[in-house]
This record gives sequence, C-alpha cells and structure tokens, in this order.
Amino acid sequence: MINDKFEQSLLKKIKNRKIAPKPKWIFVLKNYAIWGASFMFLIISSAAFSIIIYLLKNSDWGIYNQISNGLLEFILLTLPYFWLVFLAVSIFAIYYNIKHTKKGYRYSLLIIAVSVMAASAIFGALFFHAGLGSALDDIFGEKAPFYTKIFNRQIYFWSQPENGRLAGIVISAQNQDTFILLDLNKNEWIIYAKNAQIMPRADININKSIRIIGEKLSEKEFRAERILPVVSGRGFFKRQNKEHCDF
Repeated sequence: MINDKFEQSLLKKIKNRKIAPKPKWIFVLKNYAIWGASFMFLIISSAAFSIIIYLLKNSDWGIYNQISNGLLEFILLTLPYFWLVFLAVSIFAIYYNIKHTKKGYRYSLLIIAVSVMAASAIFGALFFHAGLGSALDDIFGEKAPFYTKIFNRQIYFWSQPENGRLAGIVISAQNQDTFILLDLNKNEWIIYAKNAQIMPRADININKSIRIIGEKLSEKEFRAERILPVVSGRGFFKRQNKEHCDF
C-alpha cells in the first residue's frame, strides 16, 4: 500500500513537472567532450613539461658554484616554479575530468596522477626534442608580461650585477675588449672584457644577447671575467632590443 502511494506520488510529480528521460546521445556526447578536454589538458601539460626540460637543461648546472652560494640556493633561485604549478594544475584538471566520465570512479588520484605524469613526461620529451620548449620560451619571452619574474626566472637571476651576474644586449661594440650592454632594466653598462674568457656561441656583436660573470665596478661599469651566450630568454632580449631601437 505504501509503495503504491509512493509510486503514484512519484508519477504525479513526473507528470506535473513534465520530466522526460534524456536521450542517450547526450550522455555519449558529454562523455566524448570530457575525454576530449582531458586530451587537450594532456597536450598542454606535455607542452609545459617540454618547457621545464628546456629551462632545466639550460640552467648552468656546471657552473652553479661560481654564480651562487651553493646548489640549494641555485635551485631555489632558478627553478621554473610557474611551469611546475601550471603542470600540477593541468594534471588536476585531467583528474577532475576523468572522474566525471562513465567509469572514472574506478581510478584513484594516485593512479591518474602517475599515469598523466608519465604521459606528460613522454610527450613532453618528444615535444622538447622537436624544439617546442625552445619555441614556446621564445614566444613567451617576446610577448608575455612579467616574463623574467614568472615564466623564466633565470633571466632575473642573471640580472644582479651586485652579485657578479649581468645579462643584456650589446648595443655598441668597437671591439671585444670594451663594449656597451643594455641590461634587463634598460640600463647601459660599460663592459671591460680585455682578459675575459669568452665561451663558445657567445657573440659580442651589436644586437646580440650575452651573459657575463664578473664584478661591478660602479653604477655604470662592469668588469667581465667570463662571457656566456643567452639560451633561454632569447625572445625576451629580442623584445628588449626592439623596444630600445624603437625608442
């Protein structure tokens, strides 16, 4: 009797509210949309992984003891925090999407996170070898605001003359012994490099970007001990050069 009354009440509510079952194709389409979004986030996380590989590979591990007070400080000052957080957010987005698929409840956070990390690492390595990490860093360097403080902290790390590190664009060079460098903050420095060690691919010519290890002599003078090329951050210095020329 109670069941009959409940069923009649339920049927009455369905009829009054004009509730109708959703077509199967809606659920199928929703499922495909969720998996499609998950795949998109996988591509994004893989691209982020390729940038992380690129930045870490070009992070001057071989000379960290010459440009910092130790390995821990060097890591803390140059680690690509933004891209690591971005990668973590992408992984969570994939986990969230998979949990909302038809059989997503079967998989734990750990299983999904490990699987996505492995897939991101594999595709990220492939993207890196294809040059995507380098290309994306160049694009962000040319276009993104706050690039040196968010996207690539290595440039900010190399722009501390008081700590013996300076990076910028050569804007005047009669010879390799003395030239003028435009730094991150658009300050001009007279660089004395007569006895400096010039590393391979370091190009001391106008409009070329370089990094310098040495000693600050005054507010406008810097003595170079070693000159290195700029690898990550080339796009940023290209933008700096364009802005300086336009000015």
